[in-house]
Amino acid sequence: METRNLSLPFRGLGYYVPALVATFAVMIAVFLADAQKRRLEQEYLRSSTTEQLGLLRSRLQGNILGNIKLVQGLVSTFETEPNMPPARFEDLASRIFRQDNQLRSLAIAPDLVVSRVYPLQGNEASLGLDYRRNERQRAAAMQVMEQDRLIVTGPVQLVQGGRGVIARYPINVGSENAFFGIASAVINLDKLLESSGFKSDLPFAVSISSLPKDGGETREFFQTDAMVDVEPVVMSINIGHDVWVMSASPLQGWGQPSHQLS
Repeated sequence: METRNLSLPFRGLGYYVPALVATFAVMIAVFLADAQKRRLEQEYLRSSTTEQLGLLRSRLQGNILGNIKLVQGLVSTFETEPNMPPARFEDLASRIFRQDNQLRSLAIAPDLVVSRVYPLQGNEASLGLDYRRNERQRAAAMQVMEQDRLIVTGPVQLVQGGRGVIARYPINVGSENAFFGIASAVINLDKLLESSGFKSDLPFAVSISSLPKDGGETREFFQTDAMVDVEPVVMSINIGHDVWVMSASPLQGWGQPSHQLS
């Protein structure tokens, strides 16, 4: 009986094995090179986004502190002259508001009752406001008095319209440093954000949320036209009573080629 050699049809395959191995090796090399390229692009996108968000954060923090320090100077003067004439108070306050800042109004409240406000126009309703009897203002005012320190809260919706950040300062007078009242400075939030570079058409996606330290509800108060992608770059600013959390990602998300990032 004839015996057939079943291996004969496969003998020719040995000729192709080196070529198949080489092709497979090239495919692996291409895959690894592509994966490495994607990894490097991801690192570049995250590094670039981090750098851009860091610049915005520095500007925002600097503007907040700048506004706070401007008013702090007037508060220090008021502590040495608690009975200064209205004309002098108006003159000192006007000097502050003429400078480059985002201040909207300033109120002085001896014994927690507002007796002076600048500018007066548009804020007349604030005169005579008793923080102890005002539900929206009472908690923060009492906290400033009890803790004897500056407390910043916001964003808040302002009664006179718009959004603001409120810096409240204790006023202490005399050699015994006795509590006299509080000063409240309202910073225009929208002007603050715009002056710091936060605009709706930024070349990358950004959002800012306020996180109260007392465990209250987190509220988003700024968002660019483009939505922030998953796994964003995150930075924060501790403004006092609240923490502002900033998140950012590339406009087209993390999957875009790095050369598309402006």
